[in-house]
Amino acid sequence: MKKGCLITAIVTLILIITIVICLPKALDFSTPPTYITGYSLGIKGSIKFFYAGDALSASCIQVRKIDNETNDEYLLENYKGYDNMVGYCLRGDSITVFLRKGYWIGKQSSTFVECDTFHLSINDVKWKIK
Repeated sequence: MKKGCLITAIVTLILIITIVICLPKALDFSTPPTYITGYSLGIKGSIKFFYAGDALSASCIQVRKIDNETNDEYLLENYKGYDNMVGYCLRGDSITVFLRKGYWIGKQSSTFVECDTFHLSINDVKWKIK
């Protein structure tokens, strides 16, 4: 009788340990942001655009600034609900970003695409990422 209880206790303990170790990994649906494009600012650094979205969160486009000297990465803006970057224009210290919600699968590249326009300064840092 005691041998059966001991075996049951060991099996239960192994099962609990397995669940505690494996369950968080199985429930992690997050994916790292996907690099879209970027622009070098020369010695100063660069501007990079990322798509971030997964099964559990809304999609967004992130604009990041990378400092070449320190390798620090800063978030300039996070555009929630947008999943398509139509283009961007960099002039001096400002960026104009053209974003669109939803996909336009099947449309030709020459077709005019309605999009939202946003202006931001590359000096207005929201927070440091890395």
